[in-house]
Amino acid sequence: MRMNKSNELRKEDYISEDPMVCCGVIEMSGIEHFNGDPANAVVDMLCCEGLQLDPPEAAHIVFTQASKTRCKSGYGYAIASYIIQQGLGTVANSQPARNPNTSNQITVFVWTPNIAGIKSWAKRNGIRR
Repeated sequence: MRMNKSNELRKEDYISEDPMVCCGVIEMSGIEHFNGDPANAVVDMLCCEGLQLDPPEAAHIVFTQASKTRCKSGYGYAIASYIIQQGLGTVANSQPARNPNTSNQITVFVWTPNIAGIKSWAKRNGIRR
């Protein structure tokens, strides 16, 4: 927290808990509905959602996985592995941590897209954007 010159706190002087609004980071949501098919989740994000590549829309794409246990497998890990194996970028992830709202274990993934790799992948797979 910062104090202004008169040692008063103002609303603009502290961090809020609003949803993330950053032009350099976007969220890929709904991935749990792809039922273990990471390729379709990635195709949906890159094609159906129309992720802009020229110039890139964002520096990073965030996605999460929720599970009942602290497992290191599941849909988030499958998508991360697919991204890496296909040369679509790099992925870093957090350790699973308990969501206090649901008691699920949440893992956060940060995908840094490789634009040239995505274009090559799309061409190889006959994917039109």
